[in-house]
Amino acid sequence: MTPAGAAAGAGPGSAAVLSPARPRAAVAGVPPGPGELHVWAWPVSAYPVWGELLTEEETARADALPDGPARATYVSSRGLQRALGSHYLRLPARGLRIDRTCAHCGAEHGRPRFTAGAGRLDYSVAHTRDWVLAAVVSGGLVGVDVDVVPDAETSGRLARKALTDGERQALAGLPEEERAAGLVRLWTRKEAGSKLAGRGLAARFDHLDAAGPTLRRAGELPDGWPSGDLHLLDLPPVGPLRTGHLGSVASTRPIRRVLLPAGWDQPSAAVSA
Repeated sequence: MTPAGAAAGAGPGSAAVLSPARPRAAVAGVPPGPGELHVWAWPVSAYPVWGELLTEEETARADALPDGPARATYVSSRGLQRALGSHYLRLPARGLRIDRTCAHCGAEHGRPRFTAGAGRLDYSVAHTRDWVLAAVVSGGLVGVDVDVVPDAETSGRLARKALTDGERQALAGLPEEERAAGLVRLWTRKEAGSKLAGRGLAARFDHLDAAGPTLRRAGELPDGWPSGDLHLLDLPPVGPLRTGHLGSVASTRPIRRVLLPAGWDQPSAAVSA
């Protein structure tokens, strides 16, 4: 694995943008090193391959969903998470225990974590209609979000709802053809930070300032919000992020290198069920 070099990014603010390193192969059981982020992706259209990795409970829940995007996304997300756990922890994918207990209310909708890797491995998952994306770190916490660039009407509605006054002014200063992408960049930074905090869309995004290298308070946030810095990183435009998708990461520790395992849209050539 080789270090990634710094690269310039587009859009408002100055969150880090790193070029990816490309290791020749992803070695099972080798987690990210200090300051490293591993990024994985899988097309939702390939979801049938994940069926054998799901638990009986997950399979029953998938079968209860209507055949279509919701089921495909659910199976892809759960299957990718189990494949990653098997890859890093060297345990059977179906036997992994993934704890989803919310740290704030105790319900089963919290940020996922492998019980076997508690304190050593943290990950976050995001998806669009077409792709499931996962970010993995060792030590500290991570949140990831990915989205597509919307049309002008949707962009305007989101800007009024989700941006601070300063962010709206910065966005207005961009060329018109860059504003929608600039908005998505700010949105994905905020949602990544809120997912790291275990709040998802519950936090008011207009109370978060994502225009700099760290996510800053711009108003009242939910109880239990992390007190330390949340470092922001814009993912490089490779793989699915070359196709109108933008992704960002928030982390409690600064990320210096982004590693995309060889064949990065394939979590593993051999994952044990």
